[in-house]
Amino acid sequence: MIFKNIFKMNKKSEIILPRLVNESWSRTLMQRLAKELDSDSEVVLNAEKVDWISPCGTILLADFAIKRLQRNKKVSIKMPYHSETKQYVISSGLLKITQSTNINDAIDKNNIQLRLLHRMEPMVPEDLSDFIARQAKNVNDDEKYLLRMWITELLTNANDHAKSDFGFWVCGRYNPSDHNIRICVADSGIGIKQSLVNADKLPKNIDDAHAIEKALEEGMTSRTGKTGGLGLKHISSYVKSHGGSLTIFSGRGKAYLARKTKRIMKHERYQGTIVSVMFNTKTISGDELLTLDQTPFRFE
Repeated sequence: MIFKNIFKMNKKSEIILPRLVNESWSRTLMQRLAKELDSDSEVVLNAEKVDWISPCGTILLADFAIKRLQRNKKVSIKMPYHSETKQYVISSGLLKITQSTNINDAIDKNNIQLRLLHRMEPMVPEDLSDFIARQAKNVNDDEKYLLRMWITELLTNANDHAKSDFGFWVCGRYNPSDHNIRICVADSGIGIKQSLVNADKLPKNIDDAHAIEKALEEGMTSRTGKTGGLGLKHISSYVKSHGGSLTIFSGRGKAYLARKTKRIMKHERYQGTIVSVMFNTKTISGDELLTLDQTPFRFE
């Protein structure tokens, strides 16, 4: 059993994380974190055998630790044996969050990889796209512009639609082993369904999974009296055009989209919305400038 709870005499509750902490383990991880959120025991995130943490996994763990901190409850982490993952836990700010005793000290406002925002900050998409482009090394200026554009759209959606006092997370990472850029934006707001219901775009009896499916339609938005912006429809076109994927969690729904795959399903409940995007960059030439219609971030 990959996830288990171990109660000790000193009232510690241990969550053993899997080797890969990513969207594939989201259901089990969400269940365990939700169960332990209000536990009076100190919660230990055992990451000793973890080899990879995706931005989505990073946000789930950071969000859990911050919300525990808000409740004056402790979280600690057992660091990975894997050297690169250990360094990532440090550089992303996840270790700092688990070691902090108050929220003001926990969040590094200058950290590019992992940020908790309370409002839209125009420089964040540019800083994050620059950071990832430096890591990937073969993302030219045109591609970086498009990367910044859809990061802006995801953050704007979270800022406009979430209705959350807590704020919203953004995390990005490049994995050189598979040439993938991953970006995740998550909020603890009212969710896609309620946002569209409130805007009279969907009936109240629709379930979360079908609400996500409707949100993927072109022009669908909860902005009153306006058409949509760049939108999830076009972001999904980006990822499908270049071997990537788009995963959305909201309420009790989940959507997964790739080039030849579309899955809409019920899922473990998440309070708010998570949008996780992955692009593959291995076909980009670092030696020549590609035109916009040749980039991996192009529209279909």
